[in-house]
Amino acid sequence: MFWKNNSKNIKELEYKLLNSDAELSFLNAQTERELSKLYYNQSSDDGILKSKYQEYQQEVLAISKSSVHSVNEECKLLSKFIDLYAGLSGSEHYHKVDLAIEDADGKIPALLLFPIVQNAMVNGYNSMSSFPLKIKLKVKGQQLSLEVSNRVNHYLSNQADDPRVKQLESRLFLEYAEDYNLFINSNSNLFKITLLIKLKRD
Repeated sequence: MFWKNNSKNIKELEYKLLNSDAELSFLNAQTERELSKLYYNQSSDDGILKSKYQEYQQEVLAISKSSVHSVNEECKLLSKFIDLYAGLSGSEHYHKVDLAIEDADGKIPALLLFPIVQNAMVNGYNSMSSFPLKIKLKVKGQQLSLEVSNRVNHYLSNQADDPRVKQLESRLFLEYAEDYNLFINSNSNLFKITLLIKLKRD
């Protein structure tokens, strides 16, 4: 009986830790600290950027963890985040976005794609036009694939160790059990993450 109770307690603790990481994944995607730092530390008083940042914050903070929205809505928010981060960074920032979406109304958990893009934006070396951050999003049938690659930042030992990635894995497991694929590839020059998931049904 002791062993059964002990095993049950361990499983309950593991689930709580998994759930906690999944919640952190959403909250950190929603309130990306590096974007906030750039905004509050900016030296110029750009009224347009300030207005866009405030508008973005209002939109993203209105989303709840349980929200499910369309791929189109996710893409719009991602685009705003990317433009804001690049605009506030104060240095050259190159990125290339390739969208091939058959069904923009297909549903996914809100902000699920953000940690992968945020990891690349924050940790990647994206200041060379010949090596831009690349984002490829494809939706065909019920399948969504996201591929994000960036030039390796040699000041980091391993971009895959970023909490954004680790916490996302917990959220993916809770949302899809084992019905998803997350591939991480890295060499001396390139870091790439590929995510494969199925669209949610209404």
